[in-house]
Amino acid sequence: MPATTDDPIATAAEAIGLKRRVVEPPVATATAEAHAPDVVSENWRAWIPPGWPEPADEDLIGRDELLARVLKRGVDLTARTLQLWENQGIVPRPVRRWHDGAVRALYAPWVADIVEVVAYRRRGPGRWSVDDTRKDARDRVAGAIFTHGMNQWDGKPIPVELCRQLQELARVQERVKGATVPVVEIRFLDAEDRSVADLRIRLDAAPG
Repeated sequence: MPATTDDPIATAAEAIGLKRRVVEPPVATATAEAHAPDVVSENWRAWIPPGWPEPADEDLIGRDELLARVLKRGVDLTARTLQLWENQGIVPRPVRRWHDGAVRALYAPWVADIVEVVAYRRRGPGRWSVDDTRKDARDRVAGAIFTHGMNQWDGKPIPVELCRQLQELARVQERVKGATVPVVEIRFLDAEDRSVADLRIRLDAAPG
């Protein structure tokens, strides 16, 4: 006779020779863990190299301003696509701070340079992979910060527009000479052609 239990279904099953099947929950395998996504999406503060300065609060820009700036450079981007790129870790997320009477998403101004490059990598000819684009974007942060305040003369930032114009001139020389031009030096001369001042500007952030 089968053993008596409090479960009538189990008792009947044992009476006809059936065994109860115990279903164990699936166990995570090393293979499954190896294929789990490991992308960490960080805000722009985490992208700044150690020891480098952050922009002043009054220089931070909102998402609409960021999109407007890249649009002026020929990059037509929606907020949805921008957020997708942030989730993929190829563009830094904003920080959230109290601004103009509300908590808003704010970006460092140099993020516009990164977005411009990412748009070219992901949409341009020979479309880059997400992983390659992410690495390229990270590598450009230092140069982007240079053009947005770290290029200084007599303690004052050199205007971004001047840096951009010099970037365009440098690209012309690169095509003519076949050599990379990461730095421009300008010499100021008096009426007698004597040097009175020198200006050195790094152009590491040139996108594309």
